[in-house]
Amino acid sequence: MDLTDQLKDPIIKMQREFMGAGVDMKPVEPENLHITLRFIGEVSKDLVEELKKRLGNVRYNQFTMHIRGIGGIPKHREAKGYLGRH
Repeated sequence: MDLTDQLKDPIIKMQREFMGAGVDMKPVEPENLHITLRFIGEVSKDLVEELKKRLGNVRYNQFTMHIRGIGGIPKHREAKGYLGRH
């Protein structure tokens, strides 16, 4: 799910604060910030297109999510960071 600027701004501010404090990181570009409701793992290109078609028509009601904490997911060459939800 894409984020509104109202949600992105505090995340961008936090990224800048981390980098200003000397944290060795590459922040996610603002246009790439998003919410992952469920990670489905590595999938083929064909399955990605099929999922886009099927999920493109999904409708949902507004909901509230509370962010609690931050973390990281180490990977072979680069770590992935995330904000936790509650």
